Parts: sequence; C-alpha cells; structure tokens
Amino acid sequence: MQTANRLEDIMCENFQEGQTGNEVFTACIRKAEAEGIKAMIYSHPIGTHCHAAGPLIGLYDKQEAIPVKGELTIQNNTCYAMEFNIRQYIPEWDEEIPIYLEEPIAFVDGKVHFLAKRQSNFYLIR
Repeated sequence: MQTANRLEDIMCENFQEGQTGNEVFTACIRKAEAEGIKAMIYSHPIGTHCHAAGPLIGLYDKQEAIPVKGELTIQNNTCYAMEFNIRQYIPEWDEEIPIYLEEPIAFVDGKVHFLAKRQSNFYLIR
C-alpha cells in the first residue's frame, strides 16, 4: 500500500495547470520507473456524467501518449479519477500481485485535493 500511496504522491506532484494529459502521464511513469515502481496509469476527468470533458492521462490498454484527448490540458477547478495500479512482490505470498486504486481528486489553485479520505491501509474483509 505504501508503494501505491507513493505513486499517488508522484501523480499529485506532476499535476500542473496547462500541462497536457500526455505530459502528466509521461512524467509520472518516468518518475515511477526511476523509483522502481511498476505502474499503470489510466486517469480521466470526472463530472456529472462520470467521464467528463478534459485530458486523458493514459489508458488501461495504452500506456503511451494518447492522441487528441491526451493533448488536452489540465485546468484549474477540475476533478479527476486518479486511477492506476501497481505490481508489487509480496514475500509472504511469494508472488507479484497487482494493487488497483481509484481516488476522486480535485485540482484547485495548483494543488490536488482528495475528495474522500485518502486510502492508506487495506480494507480487510473477514
């Protein structure tokens, strides 16, 4: 979970007004790779009808620059689904597993705000 939270931090650090979705995606993936994080990013704007107008930041099935919608820019006072996964080796299970997260965020005055309490622990269902 700490690795997933670190990727969220990387994404927050790279959200900048005027940056394209592709620029944010590329910067985040490069930083994650430099830190040894195996990441996939597929974030998108949210609005009244779920996926709203605005920049795509990666796609689940295309971890690369996205034509047209990836070239749209981050705007002030907008909301996004910070959606991604990481792959992490779990020694107790002796395998690498994916950890998927999605957090609703708002970008206001140059800062990312989590719209719900940021998840920092696993929810255990017994």
